[in-house]
Amino acid sequence: MKRLFFTVLAIVLLWSGAIAPSHAFEQSDVDHLFDYLECEDCDLSEADLSYADLSGANLSGANLSGANLYNAYMEAADLNGANLAKANLTEAYVVNFFVEGDNLTGANLENAALNYGDLYGATLCHTTLAGGEIDNSGC
Repeated sequence: MKRLFFTVLAIVLLWSGAIAPSHAFEQSDVDHLFDYLECEDCDLSEADLSYADLSGANLSGANLSGANLYNAYMEAADLNGANLAKANLTEAYVVNFFVEGDNLTGANLENAALNYGDLYGATLCHTTLAGGEIDNSGC
């Protein structure tokens, strides 16, 4: 009986707007990124940036955790200090990059073009690398 009560209460609160489902990124941050290729220290977590051209974008310190960067074009993007935990970078083109201090825990880099860059200093734990292998060196 208590279970039914709490289930109904949760549905009523969600429906009434008293409890809003969280969605981490602000659309204004995404718009600013696309307009100016700059989003330093901003929250883009869980944003859908698939197929985006982010060449030369300043994303240093940005929270990109859980972001969908599938097939994104990120040549010379500044990702220093970015949080890429659980981000989907499958088939992304990430060339001429530097990610020292980045959190890549649980990120998927499968089939990504990672050329002229360095993963040195990034946290790799349950991270799927470009060749499909799992790197747990930072766990």
